Amino acid sequence: TFSGGEAALQYLFVLETASLLKKSGIHIALDTAGNISWNNLSGLLDYVDIVLYDIKAYSSQIHREGTQVFNRLILENAQKIAELGKEMIIRMPIIPSINDDEKDIIERLGFIKSLGSVVKQVDILKYHNLGESKYKSLGIDYDLKNLPSINSDKIDEIKKNAEKIGLSVTIGG
Repeated sequence: TFSGGEAALQYLFVLETASLLKKSGIHIALDTAGNISWNNLSGLLDYVDIVLYDIKAYSSQIHREGTQVFNRLILENAQKIAELGKEMIIRMPIIPSINDDEKDIIERLGFIKSLGSVVKQVDILKYHNLGESKYKSLGIDYDLKNLPSINSDKIDEIKKNAEKIGLSVTIGG
């Protein structure tokens, strides 16, 4: 599994390494948020068996508020990966007061469903603050320290909505 940060930003390294691994018959997964040029991403996909893909929001504005970038490229890349028939596992992080808007979650699930049978699973990832102590030890302010815990009932409702439209779902986090 090529993971990161954003492994695809190390395009040349991942491309060279993945091609060598593929020649040895090794199964390859690429963990990506999809915010990378299609030229680079599509080149990697020739060597990748499955893509682990984050969809943090469907609304461009919600995505921008939570990540500082718009998500048009991310959604377009997800569609292109699906059109290639490349298997995907979609991860949906749910962060209270950041990207837990009910309308956006329903739209996200609908978008994921539109990608078709290449989506093998949707992982609903509950926000946790396990990184807070690491930030503190590094002397870095943890901007999310005052976020409330995610409501388990809300997570269960998201899972039910996903299953209702035929998506296979796990809950992690």
